[in-house]
Amino acid sequence: MGQPGAAGHGIRAQLNRMVLIPSITFLALFAVLSTATLVQAVSLRAAVNDGRDGIELADALGRLQEERRLSVEFLADPGPESRRALADAAESTDASLDRVRDLRGSLGSRDEPGVADLIDAFFASLDDVESTRDDNLVDPGETEATLAAYTTAVHHASASTPASRAPSTTDPPPPRPPPPPT
Repeated sequence: MGQPGAAGHGIRAQLNRMVLIPSITFLALFAVLSTATLVQAVSLRAAVNDGRDGIELADALGRLQEERRLSVEFLADPGPESRRALADAAESTDASLDRVRDLRGSLGSRDEPGVADLIDAFFASLDDVESTRDDNLVDPGETEATLAAYTTAVHHASASTPASRAPSTTDPPPPRPPPPPT
């Protein structure tokens, strides 16, 4: 026979192992899955914020392009109606651009090469647009210089977005290699 307490101790130890090993395994699995879910939630939140930033930028670009059209119309025929339309569009564009300026630190990935320079060039071109517009409202200037200022701003904004750095679906496909000689 064995010792009277040894059999109970052996059964207790076996029961503890039978319960503790799966419990610890499930606890570790829970910790790993919780961490993965948390990482995914943080990533999704960042994607939502990027999407909101993109919506603000797209709205500002639309307003900037509308203002560009109205500026050219005003410079082609500087009258009170076209001036009023341009001034109204300028107020709307400025409000939209103020929201974009608030997002300056979160636009684009600063880690990508050249993105920071594009963003800085975009905001500098906005200053040129505002200066040109203000000058034109006081004394209508040259259409080509005005058009160039607006086009530069639109170009910099569209070049600083991730979608514009990806291959375009409207780009022609690369040429096919010639068939092998037969």
